[in-house]
Amino acid sequence: MAAKKPTLKDSVESLMRRGETSEFIASKLDVSLQKVLSIAAGLPVKNYTIYEANRSNVEHVMFLESKAFNEILDWNRPIYYVDNNYLLQERSGQWYGFRFTEILNRIGLNFGKVGQTFMSKCLPMLLRQGLTSHSDRSLVNAMQPMADFQHINRTWNSVNNVYVYLRNSGDLSENLSEPSRALKEHIAELLSDDMKETPFSGFVDECLSLWLKNNSDRITQFRQGRYKEDLWVNSWLKASQEPAKIPGHIEFDKEDPDIQAAILEFCSPFDSKVIHFMVDNQEFNSADVNLALNGKIKAVDITFAKAGGFTTAKQVSAAKKLDCTTLDELKAVQKYSWASGAELREAAKSLGLEPHEHDLYVLMIEVNSQINWVGSMTIELVNWVRNHDESTMHRLVGFESPRSLTFFEEVLLVKEENAVRTDYLLEDYNKIPAPGEAYNESTFETFLRSQPFMNVVKVGDGGVSMISRKKQEAARKKHFSQS
Repeated sequence: MAAKKPTLKDSVESLMRRGETSEFIASKLDVSLQKVLSIAAGLPVKNYTIYEANRSNVEHVMFLESKAFNEILDWNRPIYYVDNNYLLQERSGQWYGFRFTEILNRIGLNFGKVGQTFMSKCLPMLLRQGLTSHSDRSLVNAMQPMADFQHINRTWNSVNNVYVYLRNSGDLSENLSEPSRALKEHIAELLSDDMKETPFSGFVDECLSLWLKNNSDRITQFRQGRYKEDLWVNSWLKASQEPAKIPGHIEFDKEDPDIQAAILEFCSPFDSKVIHFMVDNQEFNSADVNLALNGKIKAVDITFAKAGGFTTAKQVSAAKKLDCTTLDELKAVQKYSWASGAELREAAKSLGLEPHEHDLYVLMIEVNSQINWVGSMTIELVNWVRNHDESTMHRLVGFESPRSLTFFEEVLLVKEENAVRTDYLLEDYNKIPAPGEAYNESTFETFLRSQPFMNVVKVGDGGVSMISRKKQEAARKKHFSQS
């Protein structure tokens, strides 16, 4: 199929885009100059298309100031640029020019892709204003840090400062994961919200989108104005017409509750209830929070609760009431009816009793308070008690030691002789394995003259002691009735 032959309109437009003058085009196409101008005026000039011209085709240029150039321009006719330096338009064989380099420099752009789009859309306004103020530059200065992601990175660094503060608080170093994509999205939303209803909104959103995607090539293109260049142009146009606050980064205080909560939400395993408690109370030790939140333990009791292993306020209250220092101690006191934790501790310290031996403690300390349980024979005494029943412990009442009880029951109450040598009795006493004081002949006689032995035996002057059968029987009945 043969190629379609270009129309006169196509040819005029093509030559204009090459920067040829109207006279050259008329001569080249062998049509009248009026015909060329008529076609040029009817061409679509969306966004004021600016054509490139060759310097060799442009001679005798009259340069004008921006406002004067604006006044003579025919916006329906082609506008040209030469060597990225000045704008031109040909009127009846005369070229008029305006050096636009200063404009683009002032607003921070060059005549690359963005600059050309910028000039095409903004040319009338630029020429009318003359760009004599510095406001235009300040607008671009406001956008440039966004394209360089300064406002994002500074905000993100501020978030990281709070993150580090939290990691160093309580036991969060063990519970915080690294900052997540979700946290980044939260920060992006904050920055985007901060720009809503401002001329910079779309520009900021695009910056944030590229930041989240972390596409280095596109980020570089965006910074250099080669990616979605309309964002630069549209943002400049809106901002120049609608004064607004200059976008900046968000600075977070390390104790800012909102960002603390966000970091904990996205980087910790805790539920919202725990997070809110941590943030509200600035308490970041999960164990302490659990005690306070779930155990209902007051802040003043947290240290006590942790040291003792208590998990509820009820336990803490009971422990303080019963003078218990640990949960195990409290359970033992309640289970075995100790009077207090202090009593249990003392029994363990001085007697070596176990928590379950409260009944032995009562039989020793309360029922048999006449015995010195604490001393050189403590271990032997406690072992003896552990090996004897409660009735024996009740029969021990009134005796100075288990040995004296055994001597009374197994020697004096069973002796069949009416007269027995006192030294034989001493020998029988000292052979008894039960713990008790050892006696010699002189001290033993004093021992026999004490209660309840004196009710059975009478110590004689000649080293012979007399045992009354009648008294022996009466003492036996009385003694064993106590058990």
